[in-house]
Order: sequence, then C-alpha cells, then structure tokens
Amino acid sequence: MPNAFPHHRHWKAVDTHPAYWRLAPTVDHLAPQARGGDSGDDKPVTTSMARNAAKGALDFADLGWTPRPAGRLAEWDGLAGRYLDSVRARPALAARPPWQGFTAALKAALPAAYSA
Repeated sequence: MPNAFPHHRHWKAVDTHPAYWRLAPTVDHLAPQARGGDSGDDKPVTTSMARNAAKGALDFADLGWTPRPAGRLAEWDGLAGRYLDSVRARPALAARPPWQGFTAALKAALPAAYSA
C-alpha cells in the first residue's frame, strides 16, 4: 500500500498523499514561536498539516480563526466516516487515482462503517 498511499516522513508535499495533509493531525501553538510564543506552550491545539502550513507564523487573530472546543476522543473516527459517506453518495470519488488506495485501506480497516 505504500505506493498507492505514499507518505514522506518530513511531509514533502510531492511525495505525500494529499489525504495526509488534509486529515492527519499535527500539533500547533496558539502563540507562534516566531512571534514570541513559548515552545512549552501549555495551550497547544491540533490541526491538519494543511492548516498548520497555511497558518505559518500567524496567530489565530491575524487570520480571524477561533479555536474550536475540544471534542471527545472516544467519539472521533479521524473523519473516516465522513469520507466513506461521501464515497457512498458519489462512488466516482473513490475511483479517482489519488483516492483509490486510501478508499481501499478504509474499506479494509472499517468494513462495518463502509457497509452501513
């Protein structure tokens, strides 16, 4: 599956499947270190790598963003259910080359969610 769903350990965009950028969580600081934030910030937030890259050294206020309240980890499926709902509604999405491997992996890992 590595060829169908590639990943680069340093997030090199050309070598990493787009799903990692959009869905894989990463940790960011509310106050960017480049603007005086502390590396030991006691208020880290999770976000996608795509949003982290877009935010860069800006803070939430610069972008007009508001952090969402923390969710319940036990109820989180990594948005896999949402993706599978989209595939059920529009099967052509899963047939596109960038998503074929990702869809196959989810179907294998979450057969009950896909068949629901």
